[in-house]
Amino acid sequence: MLREKSLSLEEWAEIVQARADHIASAVFDRFTIPTLADTVCLREGGSFILSGRIGKNIRSISEPLGEFSPETQGVFIYCPSTRVHGDTDSDGDESVTLPPEDPQRRLLGTFSLVGLTRRPRRWVLIRVAYNTRQPGHDWRIEYATQVRVWEEKLPNILELSGIVPIDILQAMTKFCNGLETEYRHKLSDIEAVWHPMAQEDNILMEIPLE
Repeated sequence: MLREKSLSLEEWAEIVQARADHIASAVFDRFTIPTLADTVCLREGGSFILSGRIGKNIRSISEPLGEFSPETQGVFIYCPSTRVHGDTDSDGDESVTLPPEDPQRRLLGTFSLVGLTRRPRRWVLIRVAYNTRQPGHDWRIEYATQVRVWEEKLPNILELSGIVPIDILQAMTKFCNGLETEYRHKLSDIEAVWHPMAQEDNILMEIPLE
């Protein structure tokens, strides 16, 4: 808290890795963990409010894939600052787009996710290429056209443009908070079942047998 000097990339990597190790040891083997397909990262709506699930719209996953799939469990962090518009080859470059006068012109692009997978425990980088469709006059839906997943070292990930260490840390905090909320609700549901049953048992115990 008293430090004035900026953290180096290596120091950020140590901080992120320490938190990742803590989450993995405390959470990964004790709770049901979301999958890559559960990650909210595609936009839907007239105002392009962030919503929708990537699993609804995946059409293909190209190499390198290896051990990973849409059902891979882990913490997956959407990085909105990595969005690149006008990229049709999913390589992250400004590329060929449809001409502006084309009536079928759509928004094309890519963005990245950072992931810490549950099993095997690896840092991965996910590149999603997407397109849009417009079912209504003021309603647009993004859908993934390609999803690439590959293992990458954390320092290399943090060097990429648009990926900010504090965003990863905050996403991990949000992930744990989401688990806490989910299981608190489940606990409340279970209590609503067993508590009346326990009261009923106590009442029945007072009734003598014939």
